[in-house]
Amino acid sequence: IRVYSDIVIWGLSVSDHTYSTEQAAKRIGVSRSTLLRWIREKKVVDVERRDRNGWRVFTEADIARLKESA
Repeated sequence: IRVYSDIVIWGLSVSDHTYSTEQAAKRIGVSRSTLLRWIREKKVVDVERRDRNGWRVFTEADIARLKESA
């Protein structure tokens, strides 16, 4: 099996792990509703990426940025 770590699809490396809003909230230690309220109130910057259904897609970098802001 050959792993290609340099392949990029839609701005994400194949090795990048992504998280839902619920998963991201758990990783930063708040509830989903709190994270969404912070985004709505512009206390933290919203993520740029969305999936094909329009749902937010958080990366490790997004979560690290949110942890610093929280």
